Amino acid sequence: MKIGFIDYYLDEYHANHYPAWLRESAGENIEILAWAETGSPFPGGLTTGEWCEKYGARQLESIREVCEAADSIIILAPDDPDRHMAYAQEVFPFGKPVFVDKTFAVDAGEARRIIALGERLGTPFFSSSSLRFAPEFAHFAGVAESVDAFGSGDRFDIELIHPIEICAHLMGRGAAKIMSNGDREHFVAMLGYRDGRMASINFTLNCQGLGYSALVIPGKGGRSGVYAAKEHFFKAMIRAMLDFFRDPEDPPVNHADTLEGMIIRDGALKSLSRPGEWVEL
Repeated sequence: MKIGFIDYYLDEYHANHYPAWLRESAGENIEILAWAETGSPFPGGLTTGEWCEKYGARQLESIREVCEAADSIIILAPDDPDRHMAYAQEVFPFGKPVFVDKTFAVDAGEARRIIALGERLGTPFFSSSSLRFAPEFAHFAGVAESVDAFGSGDRFDIELIHPIEICAHLMGRGAAKIMSNGDREHFVAMLGYRDGRMASINFTLNCQGLGYSALVIPGKGGRSGVYAAKEHFFKAMIRAMLDFFRDPEDPPVNHADTLEGMIIRDGALKSLSRPGEWVEL
């Protein structure tokens, strides 16, 4: 299988780990074909050519070349979602299975436009935070009565999607309003659902040891508890991604679920300027 990597710059956490995880999980030979808009912007970072040499990938000169040669495509740029629309406009016309890395888009409006583009062209694709694939959460998907999701990272606007998607995954669709307190360093928000259920999103900047976890209260008969996502949730997502690349008829994450997370994210960012007030979603 030939998998194309499209990235803003390749020397970043996801691109640095996906090749090994893909090869480990595939059970077949995986060839990585890569293109990036630029080299790493950070001191000591790799150029595209250096990255390809290090990770055993074949560097190509354009998105078109990657899309023509690859069987499936990963649009990366996990820290640069503002590039996703432009990349999708070049990748989707080829009609090959595509995974779009988190955060899916800059906002819900652009998310709708990317989804509409894929549907118009008939391109099979999905997008997700890797936290949706944490085995610890699988039993509660869409059936939780309440969720308190926790997370941390080094960029609020980028990493916030993770605790949001934990909530969206476990609570299902139907978020109606959000109310926050705090700021980008210590963010806490209540999330209200149309059926009266409640959840919370908690994000602390650069909190070592926090990881991603959730207090989950399921429906009647379920066992409540605190569940922590372990590192292998990334590998679980990779396995789902490979299954989708082989058989793209049934994406593992519905577009409506991806859009739900983006709508919540928009509301969370808007709520920063209106602490203590409900923001309608």
